[in-house]
Amino acid sequence: MNNPDKNTHTIQVWDPLVRIFHWSLVLFFIVAYLSEDDFETIHVWSGYTVAALVFFRLT
Repeated sequence: MNNPDKNTHTIQVWDPLVRIFHWSLVLFFIVAYLSEDDFETIHVWSGYTVAALVFFRLT
């Protein structure tokens, strides 16, 4: 019989840059959401960062 552990190999689904993009998007969205009322400057810059990440990803 074949040993299934011997014939398997790991395939990465997402490369590191895509993972960094996704987690950065999540982080800045949460920061923008949490800073809505109290910290207007942080809220605005988080929104700009989210927009820049999405623009970068679409181009």
